[in-house]
Amino acid sequence: MNEIAIKQIEIPTSLVPKEGKDVFEEVELQKDLRHPNIIQYYGSYQGEEHICIIMEHATHGSLKDRLLKSGRLEDCKVLSFTRQILEGLNYLHTRPRMIIHRDLRSPNVLICDNERVKIADFGVSKQLNTLATSSGFNTAVGNLFWQAPELLKEDCALMGRKVDIWSTGITSLEMVYVKPPMFELEPCRYMYKLGFESKVPEIPEFVEVKIQEMMGYCLAYDVNDRKTAAEILSLIFGHEE
Repeated sequence: MNEIAIKQIEIPTSLVPKEGKDVFEEVELQKDLRHPNIIQYYGSYQGEEHICIIMEHATHGSLKDRLLKSGRLEDCKVLSFTRQILEGLNYLHTRPRMIIHRDLRSPNVLICDNERVKIADFGVSKQLNTLATSSGFNTAVGNLFWQAPELLKEDCALMGRKVDIWSTGITSLEMVYVKPPMFELEPCRYMYKLGFESKVPEIPEFVEVKIQEMMGYCLAYDVNDRKTAAEILSLIFGHEE
């Protein structure tokens, strides 16, 4: 039998009936998804003061764990891990019922055996963030550094699947620098620089050209210039749809 992991979200009893139902329904919808770069969800359990999400166990923890333990990744790993993230996103973004993650970052990228990378918390990430915020564990500020400009500016007309592509670019930079770019800034200052000064993170020149090109496609400020997962896979890796 495969190992499982249980993610438990503690919340006040008063919030469970409404918000807990949203999470439960989202997990149920994701149970039938099958892809090598997507973590498998098995179901969820709603208790009196918590929600438990049952999922596939990632043997080697998260990408964040790896970075904190070992430091920056070699270029070949940056390419491999980013490609796998894009493969997973392409699967989610091209479903009949498109799934947009909206919270892609190193803690939500899990590493399994044979360096297989899998995206987690897709679909339920919005509900999980709502629960965490309502419970006093506000994750929104900490997640700002991975969010696309259109998310920071709350431009609903532009909030599509390409918000995940921006986050992929930031996560790739995280693999190089261990932290996301401009992480030293206060959140409000960062929001201003990215959202209103259009300050795009610098792409390192000391990494392979392929990585630079890939990051450039992900971190185009204008949504119309930003590539889709399928386009980047084709342009950088020769992937065919």
